[in-house]
Amino acid sequence: MGTRNEPAFLPETLTALAGIRGESAAALAESTTAVARRLFFPDAP
Repeated sequence: MGTRNEPAFLPETLTALAGIRGESAAALAESTTAVARRLFFPDAP
């Protein structure tokens, strides 16, 4: 069985995904944050 997923692993996951996608971790964090804001707070300015 694998390791339990926890919020503490987010930076490592972000870095790994950014590497796979060929972009910086900062750019990926910015884009995923923007998507989450639009999804969970669609009426926010």
